Amino acid sequence: MNYPGVLYDKSVMEKMGIARKYGKRINCHAPGLMGDALNQYIGCSITTDHKTFSYSEELEKIKNGMKVQIREGSAAKNLDALLPLLDEFPDSCMLCSDDKHPTSWCRGILMSR
Repeated sequence: MNYPGVLYDKSVMEKMGIARKYGKRINCHAPGLMGDALNQYIGCSITTDHKTFSYSEELEKIKNGMKVQIREGSAAKNLDALLPLLDEFPDSCMLCSDDKHPTSWCRGILMSR
């Protein structure tokens, strides 16, 4: 979640190194990140992003090998702008939820299982 840390903080890079050592995927989000900074970010083995603002930003992430998670956030209302990418790049896109909290109804269902 800390994309400046991924790029510039040695302690974050060390944590990611441990994850890579054990074959773990590194999933983050980088809203607004494009260009050289995005390429550097992807070079750190980041595989997915779910905080994209625009079609062009998400397209750049896909074309550089990322998988993107399309969602309608509580603050960013951009589902309609990003949804066409699902048809264009179905192998690189998925839908996800964000900022969701289980209700008492959901907790009751889960606890009864």
